[in-house]
Amino acid sequence: MTDLSARAPVDNRYSAAAQFLHWTIAALILVQIGLGYYMNEILPDHSAAQHRIVILHISVGLTALILIVVRIGVRLIFPPPPLPIDLAGWERLWPARRTCSSMGSCWPCP
Repeated sequence: MTDLSARAPVDNRYSAAAQFLHWTIAALILVQIGLGYYMNEILPDHSAAQHRIVILHISVGLTALILIVVRIGVRLIFPPPPLPIDLAGWERLWPARRTCSSMGSCWPCP
C-alpha cells in the first residue's frame, strides 16, 4: 500500500504571473471596447474630445499588445497545469486549440 501523504503535491493552478496577466489583459480589452464605443457612437466626429479618446484608445491597445506578448512568453516559461487523467484523447486537444484561437483573437485588427 502506498502512502498518499508521501507524494509530492501537484500544483493544479496557473502561475501567479499568468493569472495576473490574464485578468489584466481581459480588463484592458473591456476598456478598449468601451472606449471604442464611446469615441464612435457618443462623441461628435473630429472633435477634440474624440481625439483625446483616440489617443487613450491607442495607448491602452499598445499596452494590451505588449502584455499579450509577455503572456505568451510566460506561457512558454511556465507551462500550464497538467490536464486531468480521465480526459478522452479528443478532449486533450481542445485546450491547445482554444489557447491559440483566443490569443490570436487578441491581436489588433484594422
